[in-house]
Amino acid sequence: MRAIITGVIVSLCWIILILVNTEAQQKYISELKAEYEKRLEVAQFEADLYKKAVMIIVCESDGIHHRSGRHGEYGLAQFKYETFNRFKHEMGEPQLEWRNKWDQLKVLLWAIANKKENHWTCNKYVE
Repeated sequence: MRAIITGVIVSLCWIILILVNTEAQQKYISELKAEYEKRLEVAQFEADLYKKAVMIIVCESDGIHHRSGRHGEYGLAQFKYETFNRFKHEMGEPQLEWRNKWDQLKVLLWAIANKKENHWTCNKYVE
């Protein structure tokens, strides 16, 4: 939906640019187009991030927060205690708790956004 709205706005900007061709308006329209293209890129990045997080969670734990792995992994994202602690400190959020599902989700999203998704075995299946 966001992409459609952005496309319509960009199209309208181009129509205005064609109809009224002053330098100030051209600059304004160009800046507006760049802003909406940037917003669209951010929205797509966020959508891809959440999609990948959900796929990793389903693969790792079937969405069951209290699931434990064979090698000490725990939770939705099947974090090892050591990995969770390292990531939370890298994030600058030492108050986060390993056994808290919302904290696991927050750290997982951060890890994916920071190209650390290779810490999950399931990552190779969700590419």
